[in-house]
Order: sequence, then structure tokens, then C-alpha cells
Amino acid sequence: MKHLLITLLLSLRCSLLTAQAPEPPLTKPPIDTSVYNKWPSLAGASISNNGKYVIYTIENQPAGSQTLVLQATNGSWKMEIPGGQDVLYTHMTSDSRFAIYTTAGDSLCIVTLGSPDIEYLPPVSSFKLSGQWLAYQLKTPETRLVVRDLATGKRKIYHAVTDYFFSNDGAVLLLQTTSKKDSAAMQSLHWMQLADDNITTIWQGTKAGNIVFDSRSMQLAFTSGSRINGRVNTSCWYYKAGTNNAILLADDRTPGIDSNLQLDNIQHFSKDGRHLFISLKEKDKPARIPDPNAVRVNVWSYADEKLQSQQLQELNYSRNYSAVIPIHDHKVIRLEQAGDRTASLPCNNEKDEVILLTHTTGNAGNGESNWNVAARKSWYLVFVKNGLRKHITVLNDYLAVNISPAGKYLLYYDPAQKNYFSYEIATGTIRNITQGIAVSWSGYYSNDFPDASSEARGIAGWLQQDATVLIYDQRDIWQIDPLCIKPPVNLTNGYGRLHNTIFYLALENDAGEALTNNEPLILTAFNLDNKHNGFYSKALNKKGDPDSLTVGPYIYSITNNPYLPAGTGFSPLKALNTTTYIVKRMSAAESPNYFSTTNFRTFTRLSDLHPEKGYNWYTTTLHTFQTLDGQTTQGILYKPENFDPNKRYPLIFYYYERKSDELNAYLKPEYLAGGCNINIPSFVSNGYLVFTPDIHFTVGNPMQSTYNTVIAAANYMAGLPYVNPKKMGIQGCSFGGAQTNYLVTHTNLFAAAYSASGLANFISHYGSLAGAGESVQGVYELGQMRMGASLWQIPDQYIKNSPILEADKVTTPLFLMHTTNDGICPFANVVEFFTGLRRLGKKVWMLQYDDCNHGLWGKPAADLSIRITQFFDHYLKDAPPPKWMVNGVPAAMKGIETGLELDNSGKVP
Repeated sequence: MKHLLITLLLSLRCSLLTAQAPEPPLTKPPIDTSVYNKWPSLAGASISNNGKYVIYTIENQPAGSQTLVLQATNGSWKMEIPGGQDVLYTHMTSDSRFAIYTTAGDSLCIVTLGSPDIEYLPPVSSFKLSGQWLAYQLKTPETRLVVRDLATGKRKIYHAVTDYFFSNDGAVLLLQTTSKKDSAAMQSLHWMQLADDNITTIWQGTKAGNIVFDSRSMQLAFTSGSRINGRVNTSCWYYKAGTNNAILLADDRTPGIDSNLQLDNIQHFSKDGRHLFISLKEKDKPARIPDPNAVRVNVWSYADEKLQSQQLQELNYSRNYSAVIPIHDHKVIRLEQAGDRTASLPCNNEKDEVILLTHTTGNAGNGESNWNVAARKSWYLVFVKNGLRKHITVLNDYLAVNISPAGKYLLYYDPAQKNYFSYEIATGTIRNITQGIAVSWSGYYSNDFPDASSEARGIAGWLQQDATVLIYDQRDIWQIDPLCIKPPVNLTNGYGRLHNTIFYLALENDAGEALTNNEPLILTAFNLDNKHNGFYSKALNKKGDPDSLTVGPYIYSITNNPYLPAGTGFSPLKALNTTTYIVKRMSAAESPNYFSTTNFRTFTRLSDLHPEKGYNWYTTTLHTFQTLDGQTTQGILYKPENFDPNKRYPLIFYYYERKSDELNAYLKPEYLAGGCNINIPSFVSNGYLVFTPDIHFTVGNPMQSTYNTVIAAANYMAGLPYVNPKKMGIQGCSFGGAQTNYLVTHTNLFAAAYSASGLANFISHYGSLAGAGESVQGVYELGQMRMGASLWQIPDQYIKNSPILEADKVTTPLFLMHTTNDGICPFANVVEFFTGLRRLGKKVWMLQYDDCNHGLWGKPAADLSIRITQFFDHYLKDAPPPKWMVNGVPAAMKGIETGLELDNSGKVP
């Protein structure tokens, strides 16, 4: 039968439930595929400057559209606009009186916040808001621009305006107009002081763009394009308020720009306004015309700094280089040279005197720095005023280096000495600023990687004028003097280590701006034992433990945790002028929703999404168990809301690194998780249990670590009275796919296994190439594959960890999935495994999808979702198999027959 995909999507999960013995009636329906594309969820949010109003968007409400919500943070007023624009395109005025957005028909709407009043303006092609000023361009042939003072209601109209730009503080509006001159289009730029409507025409020419104001609205820079001697010439222009005209600052011929480079774009003014930062780019290279009689051959040489495969990928790559123009003398000072990469831009610092960059001695790929000298980097300070470079010889390739906000220090972590050091830029003095502090500075989440010792958790922030720096240890936060005069202070008083809790600064701007002693820091806290999350506060000048504000079985904000789903790292939004915040809270049983708070103790609910209440949802419980090698680890057991302890359920083990931190995460129903894994809410809603164990790895033997954990978890789960030990399956994708392939070659404990986008041969993959043509050896030696050494240093371990060499031991029915193009785990690698299993007569199916890369989305995801369900339902629920498992699908019928129909003939696949 043909074209059954849509029908099966709608009915499969419900119909397959009948394959088991009858269950008690459900008070709620199970999740089926019909809900995936209409499940509502929160999008972004913004808060008014006075903290009284919030704007957010609800996606898929109504289904296939969205609703814009404007609301008072105290809950007293709310306006919902079905089909309204996203928050990114909805703006509140700086005085918090109005919200501005456009409708689907491009009408401009002005909402008076706190009231039902909406003013509708004619359709516009664009609008911009700055302070009290609103500018919008009407959809009329004459391109009229209306400039309106929202404080007074006064407006002015300007004609023939093609573009317009507000300065950063809203004091200036730059108008760009176009007129005809000798049949050519001539552009003009007009500087308008909004306070007095004074307009000055500052420039005329062609192709003006890249408009940049300084922070005080006193200076302007922009680019223009022209042709000189048949070649495109880019010019950089400069205007200062109070003068008559813009002046030419530089063009492609200006001294300091090499003949192979040209102006690219303007980046920003320095904070003092004396320099303009720009970028240069390489000119287009002349087309190489190969000899038509030449043989097309790539010559790979051991002497190449970079692999031929990478060189081919980069043939048309054009590099950009940072540069600066001193306003007073109109010359270009190049800051980056060939081999340089900027590590810290001046715009991240209070001073613009130096930039920090790295330089590689050769042209090798970054992934080879552990052995290839040509890939190793050295560090330089470059002085903006003259471009002079200072080599910081103490730094080496493995160090993460930061420049302090006031530009006084470099701060770096030395993994060999396991300490942080400050480098005083003015004197060159180096100080060990954490000497004698007996803590680990490495990150908790990467502590089982080969290069774990080089990965420090990092810097939390700096106090004003670089007085002290806040540094994270593995749990707590320290306040340290970069001059080593004041003794170090454990700001969180060791509370994190004592209570196995990880602290982070809660607010995004805290990490980027200099901190003050005036206000307590708001911290996020995540307890690694019970997975509770919440907020604490800590005054910088007060000793003792941080104050607990709110902590519980929720996720508010968990920072820099790579093992949590998207959306769990939402940083509280703070109003500019008040201490009112917007937070997002979720739990396993509650959809993410927005709340307002002024103290992080009491909260006012804003949104009220709860689509899960209409379905047989899931519950989570945290389990602790011992691995086969004696380690204590954790895992989450997902059970259906209508769980019956007197039943025996099929169970699927779902693993990827560490999953237990997701205990309170809200998992959204969808076809596939991450493009290749089973969707836990859907499977659990339809009668499965799912267990997600944490796997902690031993470097050099990662697959044995997998075995020790998953088999121990299976033994533990099999001892529970409601688990059917004969109906347990396993699944994993990518690295998890490699783990699945290893497990099926080393145990017969499981009734079915699904492996997606994985690997089976460590040896051949070690020598292969990733998507950009680079070698993957570094991933094995330093990264996720966790071998920790080269193939020639520990060949026996590479052999031991390669499932393909044990393919003859497989007894578990195996479902493999891969995409034809996979830039991470090559399709050829899993083909090796499949052809071996096929020859050995093992029950194995492999689905090869032509579309997508290392995962599936859209229609392919819907198709795979059905097939995974059919596979597990057959082996774990005794449902009839689908025809694709019984008879396959001939290549000639690809795209014609799906094989998704169930085979009720009694044939065994």
C-alpha cells in the first residue's frame, strides 16, 4: 500500500496499544503525532524599563500561528494579540508608556500600556523606535517618513527617504534620501538634531551604508562605494556634529591597507571616540584557469601544514582582518596579521588601548594543536594607538586568556600548575593569584574528558577598575585580588562544596559589566544530588553563606550545563530602572511559564500554559545505583501519569553522557528528540517506561564505562516489580549510537536496540575526515571519544572499543539509522557494521535517509518516528511487525512504497 504516512502519523500510537492486553480506561488520552505541530510553547520575552510591563510570545497558539501578549507584571492588566509579531519586532518605549508592533497587514499599532487603547496607523514598510521618538516609513510610492514625538504627539513628514537611522541615545536621526542627477541616482545624508529639528546635509554620493554612531551621538562614520579605473573602491567617511560636511577618512588606497586588501566594514568607535575600528578583507582572487590538458589530481604531502581536504574547502575563503583608523590622522593601522585571531576585542573592555590576539605559526587545523607545531598558538597584546605587538611568552597554546574590563590585567588558568595567574599589562608582572587555595578549578561537566584539567570553569566577573575578580571553582565562587595584596575570599563560603551545589551569577549583564559593592549578587544554584534549582543572593562585602531566596524541584535557570535541553538556561530579565525581574520556571509536570518577581522569593504568574494536562503525561523519579565497577551514579525513571504498579511495563534505556540533571526538565512532545532519539513524553504516554542513566567515563575505555553503567542499570531496573525484564530495549544516537553498537556486541540482555548516526569502528573513524575536511583524531585524543591517546600509543584499546570486531556476538535485533551525508559520523563507518552483521546472519535493519545531516527533521523525522515506534512495539509489546521489517523495500520502490503497513500474517522478521 502507498502513501500511508499521514494516516499512520495520526493513528499509529493509539492503534498499537491494542496489541497488548487491554488496559484500564484512561482518563486522559495518550499523546499521538497529531499534537506535535500544535503544541503551544513560550518564545522570547522583554520587560519595560520601569518594570511594570512585560511582552512575550506564545507559539502555536492558535495552532500554526502565535499570540503576542502584553501584560502588567503585577497581573492587573493583560492584552492578547493573536497573530501578533514576535517579541524581537515588538518594542516598548523608554518611558514605558507605549508598545509598538506591526500587524500581518503591516499596519503600525501603538498600544498604550495598561489600557485597552490601540492606535492603528496606515501600513508601513518599516519602523524604528528610540527613546521618545518613533519613525516609520509609509507604504506609499513617494517613500514618506513620519517622525513622531510620542511624548507630545507632534509629528513631521519627510519625503523621498530611502533609509533612516537613530543614534544610540535617540538624540540624532540620520536621513538617507535619493534623487536623480544626470539620470544617475544620487544619495544624500542629512543629520537631524531631534531636540530642535535642525537638519544639516552632510554628504552626497553613491552607495552609502554601514552607518555607525559613537556612544555620545557626536560622531558618525559610514561607507560608500564607487568605481575608480574600472575597479570598485570602498570609502570610509566621518562626520562630527557641528561641522558642515562629512570628510573622507580612508579608502582602499589609504596607507596601511595592503594591495591585496580592501575596506570591508565599520565595526564601532572607541569609547573615547578617538579611534574607529574597522575590518579589512582580502580582495577577490583572480580566477585560476586550469590547463585543460592537465590531470586533475590532489597531491597530499606529509609536509603539508594543513590537509589537502581542508585546503580544498578553503579555496574560496576570504579572510577579514581587524584594523583601526585614528580620527586625527586618517591612516589605517592593521591590528590583525596573517595567522592572527582576535581573542578579546576592545569593545568588551572599559579601555580601548589594547587588543588580545592569538597567532598560529602555520596554517594547520585547530584540532591538531596537541601534536602539530603549525597549529599551536602564541599570544600577543596589540596596542591600538600604533599597532605595535607584544609577545606574552609565558602563555602557551592550552591556556584560556581574558583581558580585564579596565584593561589592566590578563588573567589565565595554567592547567599544569592548576592555578590562575594575573599578568599586569603595565609592568609585565606575573602573579599566582590562587596559590594555596585547595579547590578544583575545572568544570564539573567535563571532568571525565581527556583534557579536563585544561578546562577551567572560568571567570564570573570583575569589580570596577579591576579591583578584584570573581572566579568559579567547581562549585563555589571566589573573590580574588589580581595584585595578591588582599587575601582571597570564598564568596559563597564553601556552601557549594558542602551541599554539592553549583553557583553561577544569575544575570547575563553581570558577566559582561564591571560589578559594584552596592547591590547583592543574584546567584543561580543547582543541587547535583536532588536536582533542585533556584536563586540565592550574596553581598560582596558580607561574610558567611549566601542567602537562599527560592529553591525547589523546578528549573528556573541552569547555566552552562551541556546535558540539559534547550531553554533551561533562561537568564532572568531585569528592568533597566527597577529591581523587577522576569523568570521562567518549568518542571517535569509543568510547562515553562513566565513569572515576575522583585525579590526572588515571591512570584506573580504571568503566562499560564499547561497543554500537558490534557494528555497522559509523564512523571519522573531520581534513582541512585552502583555501576559494575563500583561507582555511584544516578538516572531518571520516566513513568506514565496513569502508572499501574501492578503491571509489568516494557522499558527503554536512553543514554547520552549524563541525563539525570533533566529530572525537572519539561520535555516537549515531538517526532524525535535531537533529530534522532525517541521522544520520551510520547513513548511514556503510550505505555513504556524510560530510564536515562548517567555515564561517567574512564579515559581510554569509554565503551567499557558504558557497559558497566547500562548493564548495572538494567539489572537494577529488572529488580523492580513493575518492569518486565524480558522486554527491555536500548537506544542511542551519535556517541550514544556508538554506545548502542558496543552494547549489542557484548550482551544479550536486551530484546531490541536502536542505534542512530553512530559508529562501529574506532580505528577507521580515527583516520577519517569530518565535514570541513579536518582530521577527527583530536576528537579521540582530547574530546568526546575519550581515548586520550593516539591509535599507535594504545592500539589494543582502540580494538577493544570497536564494536565491529565483535559483530559475531550480536543476538539482539538491531535497528540502524544513518543519513547519507553525515559530517560527524561517516555513513561508511556504519555500513562496515551492517555488512558484517548481514553476512553473519544477524537481525539488522538499516535506514539510510538521503536528506539531512547527522539527524532528521521535517518529513524524514516523521517517517523515522513511525518506524522506531513500530520496531520497539514489535519486540517490546509483541505488536505485529511492519512490512518493511518483514519484506524490506526494494530499491526500485524507493519513494513509492513505504513498507509502513503492519503485517498481520504472523511472519517473523
